[in-house]
Amino acid sequence: MSKALNVFYEKLQLIQANPRLVLSEIFMTSLFGVIMDKLPPFQEYWTYLYKKKTMNVVSRKSGARLMGLAKAREELFNPTIETNKLCQARVIQLAQVFADVVLVEFRDKKKATWRNLDESDSDICYKNCKDYIDKMLLAHKAVNDDSERALGMTTLSVQRGNNISLSNAAGEAGIKYNKVFTRPLPVHGKKKDDCRRGIFHEFTPELADCILRVAVEDAPEQRERNNEDLERQEDARLKKEDYIKAKGMEKAKKELVRAYMFYDMYNTEACWKGSPTVVTEKLKKLDTEGKKRDALKANISIRVKGFGWKDQHITWTKKRAKRPIKELAAHLRKIIRLEAELEIPKQPPTNVLKRREIPVLGTMTDERRQLDEKNKNDEEALRKVVKMMKRERVVRGDENSIYDAFQPFEVPELTQLVKKRIDICWPLDTVVGDDKTTEKVWCQGTVQNIVSLKPPIVNVLWDAMLDVKGFENATEGECELNPDKWRKTTAYGWRKDIDVELFENYYADDDDVVVEEDEDEEEGVVHESSSDEDDNEISVGDETGELC
Repeated sequence: MSKALNVFYEKLQLIQANPRLVLSEIFMTSLFGVIMDKLPPFQEYWTYLYKKKTMNVVSRKSGARLMGLAKAREELFNPTIETNKLCQARVIQLAQVFADVVLVEFRDKKKATWRNLDESDSDICYKNCKDYIDKMLLAHKAVNDDSERALGMTTLSVQRGNNISLSNAAGEAGIKYNKVFTRPLPVHGKKKDDCRRGIFHEFTPELADCILRVAVEDAPEQRERNNEDLERQEDARLKKEDYIKAKGMEKAKKELVRAYMFYDMYNTEACWKGSPTVVTEKLKKLDTEGKKRDALKANISIRVKGFGWKDQHITWTKKRAKRPIKELAAHLRKIIRLEAELEIPKQPPTNVLKRREIPVLGTMTDERRQLDEKNKNDEEALRKVVKMMKRERVVRGDENSIYDAFQPFEVPELTQLVKKRIDICWPLDTVVGDDKTTEKVWCQGTVQNIVSLKPPIVNVLWDAMLDVKGFENATEGECELNPDKWRKTTAYGWRKDIDVELFENYYADDDDVVVEEDEDEEEGVVHESSSDEDDNEISVGDETGELC
């Protein structure tokens, strides 16, 4: 196989360099000439196919005249029909495209084909194959057609027989494949070899009768074993269906959580909407291609995943390369234009299997009504579970939290931050006994005024943090807002403070969560009820790692 791939690879390189070779009869009919010299049976097949093989030029059934292979081959390389002559230029162009595309596939190091080429110098390429191995592989099939055929026939027997065990299906497939019960029938035109009898009919009548009697006597016991096998098969099938359903529901939960995230992002500064020109304006404020790509992908996902507008889907890559920023921006502008005509859904769609909407003739039956109600209840239960899972997104230190996702992609101007709340990742020392460690804590405060534009320094009124020593009371101080630290989760990274209550009460109908009525309520900070107390001087209170 490696030898054939190498030969084909070399011929493709020649066609790429000179596409007109595709119209050369000598070149095309000797593509695998090197292999023919080594494999005489292949040479015999090639000679028979193109030189000795004959065929009827008139169909016996329809009477239509058919073009023979020899005539088609002659017309291919030496056309006499005017239309075929005019197509030669197009054939050359297509040959060039074909060679370019296939060579790219051959040279893809992620694919197994690459390792078979001598150019890869791998341990399985032909040039590294030892002579004795090469000789051992001669006259052996390079494909697994026989095993695949047996599996295919077994599958067909299971599908046709319905309640049939796998062992019986495999036995039936083996009987058909080996033609055990085949009997010769006098058919005109068939050769003698095609009419030979199966092995069962080669037995003597006494032995054949004995085999049938044994099969009849063993039938009840065999039938009992078959029923047990069928029960095990049915149990395995049901377990597989339950597993697939559970995995599907788990996947649907994760996708719905992300859909809710994108849906809520529509009403934040992270979403670009209104006029299509906003895309160009926002992209000019982003200085790197990575930031531009992330912003465009998020805004497209808001519509595709958050709103369920699947017809506006676009892949992020094309031909193994990232789509250009210009192409993604044009697609987002098209979506923004369509928003004025489309209705924004009241909630994101669920990605679960639904009953097909079909018309009802007459009165709907109770069974149909119950199935529809069950499907509706399953969807409502999924939404309820997902709303509880959304609490994970409230974690301040998580890069997937709403505090990070709902931020504008461009760095805000200092003048836009005055009297606004900000969130800063501050490194604080934690003392536990004699050990002293530095821990990053998200601190919130309100910008009072601008101290300096260069460097960007503002005066901030910091919120009180009762569990942090030295910060039990609200304090005011200067803070530098480095543009390079915008939306970073590293030390001194900063962003706007998000009030989660503006989007949804994440903890409604949850008895395990209590909202304290103190200054933390303004920030949307939530404390989980717990009887344990931390003796550390700095504590990150709840289980999610949120600053208390």
